[in-house]
Amino acid sequence: MRRFVLALSFLLSVPTLTVHGQAPPPVPALPDTERRTTYNVTATQCNCPVQFGIYGDGTDYQNWIQVWLNGVIQDPTTYTITSPSGPLATRPRPITDAVLNFNTPVTGQVDIVGARRPRRNQLFTENRGVPARDANQITNDIQAEAREAWDLRDRVLQGKPGTIYQQMPVPAECSGKLLGFDVTGTQPICTTPSSSVTLTLSSGSVTNDILAPMPEHTIKCNPTGITAPAQDCTGGTVTPMLSQFTDSTPGLVPPPGAGTTTSLVFLRGDRQWTSSLSPSPPILTILTSGMTGVFTPSPGVLFLAVELCGGGGGGGQTGTLSTAAMSGSASTLGYNAVSTTTLYLSAEGGGIGRNRANSGLGGSATDTSNTPQVVIKGSRGSPGSTNAEFGSGGTGGVSPFGGAGAGATGFNPGFDADVNSCSGGGGAGMPTLPVPPDGVPSGGGAGGYIEKILTQPLSASYPFTVGEGGRGATGGVQHGGRGGGGTVSIWMFFQ
Repeated sequence: MRRFVLALSFLLSVPTLTVHGQAPPPVPALPDTERRTTYNVTATQCNCPVQFGIYGDGTDYQNWIQVWLNGVIQDPTTYTITSPSGPLATRPRPITDAVLNFNTPVTGQVDIVGARRPRRNQLFTENRGVPARDANQITNDIQAEAREAWDLRDRVLQGKPGTIYQQMPVPAECSGKLLGFDVTGTQPICTTPSSSVTLTLSSGSVTNDILAPMPEHTIKCNPTGITAPAQDCTGGTVTPMLSQFTDSTPGLVPPPGAGTTTSLVFLRGDRQWTSSLSPSPPILTILTSGMTGVFTPSPGVLFLAVELCGGGGGGGQTGTLSTAAMSGSASTLGYNAVSTTTLYLSAEGGGIGRNRANSGLGGSATDTSNTPQVVIKGSRGSPGSTNAEFGSGGTGGVSPFGGAGAGATGFNPGFDADVNSCSGGGGAGMPTLPVPPDGVPSGGGAGGYIEKILTQPLSASYPFTVGEGGRGATGGVQHGGRGGGGTVSIWMFFQ
């Protein structure tokens, strides 16, 4: 017992009475566990109990523990350690109710780790016995520090037993360089990284605090058009990289343009500026039979309304001198630029009139964009009479907006449809005698019709073809009537 007391005389002496003269509580046993407490917090100052005994003397708690937040050690000025039982300086050791509080709210994983700095500021009083509590306290303090050092082994790099590593280079040799080893694997060296070195960082390891400070009012971007390092870009650099707004996507507003009084103009939904909120009247363009070309919308157009009619088929006529009638040709409209939405409108021409059993078929219409439209098939031409002497030739088919050619009576030619009747069919002529077995010839069919609204984004231009009416059968004065020519009508609407 005497030898044990003498050994403890080299250790720190701590009073066994509290400031109020009360006996301190017994010293608890030291658990065989890591001296670490972990919490996960969200937007709080923590108020986290330290769930292991603290044996450090004085009040410098930064020399008792370490505090880590999301894997980063925290400066002691960012937090405090207190005890609800009284001041740290007078609390009996160990302090078992210490509490951690950050100065400002934090979010993430908080680790409180024992990190006692060894020191001996006080001694046991000479020539007296050592109370059991003093011996237990100082022994636990020593063992706690030993446990903290033992736990630290798992958090540091260690060499293989028997390996001797040489001294690290001085800091000046390693500034801005990578730490590695020479060919022996035991001499640390610092080298300048080459362009071929690739560093792999774990997800989330690079935070905003680690990045270099950015100039005010800048954002990270790459305006080069190729793969390149990020830059600190100003608004003038970023603006050309952003798209303008559309009717369904937010974006930039286009500039009003040079010389525009910005206080007197308004931005429309088609990204065009206007000096008036009153809508402009629509402009109608009518393209007639046989025309081909490219239609270009005017600036500021909000949407287009288009109508296409195919040419009407020619009227029939039979006889030995007869030359066959011709079908009407189609009217078309399509995009003249690469687009994510293909568009091709076609109003087909009407069929030719033949004999009584085969009158001219009406033309159909197609739309490759598969979006809402109005499609009307042209009507079929009517059959002719069975009696050549008292009957009449078949009437041409009727289009939605145009009249058909009338069939002939007696021994007369069939009538033409109106020149721009939006695809009416031609009337049938009377045959020469004798009357063929299948009767008087029939009228030509009307062309197809399609109606569609084209909305933003519009194409810069639209190639078009306007169908022609088919020629009637010929071979004598009693020829068939010509079908009506097609039309393409385009209305431009402005906001």
